[in-house]
Amino acid sequence: MAFTAYRDLLRAPSVAWLLATSLLGRLPFGMVGLAVLLAVTQGTGSYGRAGLVTAAYVVGSGLAQPFVGRAMDRRGRRGVLVPVACANAVLLITLALSIGAPIWALLGVAVLAGATQPPLAAAVRSLWPLLLTGPRRESVFALEATMQELTFIAGPALVAGLAVLWGPRVALATVGVIALVGTLGFVRDPAVATVAAAQPEHPHRGGALRSVPLRRLMAVALSIVAALSMVDLGVVAFVSGRTASASAGLALAVWSAGSLVGGLAYGARRATKPWPLGWMVLAVSVHFAVLALATSTAVLVGLLFLGGTTVAPTLARLYSEVGESVPERVAAEAFSWVATSMLAGSSIGSAVGGWTVDLSSARWCFLVAAMLTTFGSLAVHRLPRLPTAESVG
Repeated sequence: MAFTAYRDLLRAPSVAWLLATSLLGRLPFGMVGLAVLLAVTQGTGSYGRAGLVTAAYVVGSGLAQPFVGRAMDRRGRRGVLVPVACANAVLLITLALSIGAPIWALLGVAVLAGATQPPLAAAVRSLWPLLLTGPRRESVFALEATMQELTFIAGPALVAGLAVLWGPRVALATVGVIALVGTLGFVRDPAVATVAAAQPEHPHRGGALRSVPLRRLMAVALSIVAALSMVDLGVVAFVSGRTASASAGLALAVWSAGSLVGGLAYGARRATKPWPLGWMVLAVSVHFAVLALATSTAVLVGLLFLGGTTVAPTLARLYSEVGESVPERVAAEAFSWVATSMLAGSSIGSAVGGWTVDLSSARWCFLVAAMLTTFGSLAVHRLPRLPTAESVG
């Protein structure tokens, strides 16, 4: 496998810095859920209260991201990201200091904190098509999608360490500080300001959502993430039964490892043409369906690793097609809409997965997840031919 592709990629101007700082700024994605859970339960003893606060944060983030993305397209990434990240740090520190406040106050702060979460994923993904072309662009999307897996591994571990050393409230406050540091580092790169300055003034007249391909890709993203959330629950139920155990976490870690390996291998290949997204989504669907055939935990773990190799490459190809589906002037907004659809998919998948496990079994959870991604594959095959930049007025 030609992993020298990554060496060449990271030597390209701005790529290594933008990738590293955006990943640092996105580390809080993997931290905030556990940080809120630990801080609220320690301060109030209520898991229900912690769940509401976490949900409020996610809702705030999902609702605000497209509008923050549109602001980045209009005013430039630097001019929007810096004040948003500063506000997010202040609000998360406020949340950490007010755990004992009335629930309505906590929910209000949590919604605002989520709404000001710096959308670095959308910012950096909207830059890649402008900085790279051909196979290198496909490689950077694969590398970035793969490295993001590490934020969900390192994030909870960092929260746990901070909570042990200085307490859960310090851990929660640190989430905002890390996002701020990563954002300030990200906007220091000249490419951020240069590309933003080159954006033409243009009324959005409906914005990125006028792109038919983007709307279909949002549906695909929702279906994939909903299915992933269902499989998460299905794995826990299969391994642990009705009460979650640590061994389920190990099985999920193996799944992430498979995704990481697949993503690295996909990005390192020297192919001149990308793989068709529809068939890649269908491969993920087959992976989920095969999980239902597992006869033991050991077999399930093996299937998770093998099938997991399809996940990161598919997400990488999805992001690449999003970049191809809209013009430069609405790229940040487009990626923000995809992020929002993924948040919605996560919520839907968690709810449907829990209901499926309660009423039936983990195997049916895997099968329903496979059905969801099959619909996603069908949506891809109905996409108009790309590029379709002119479809957004």
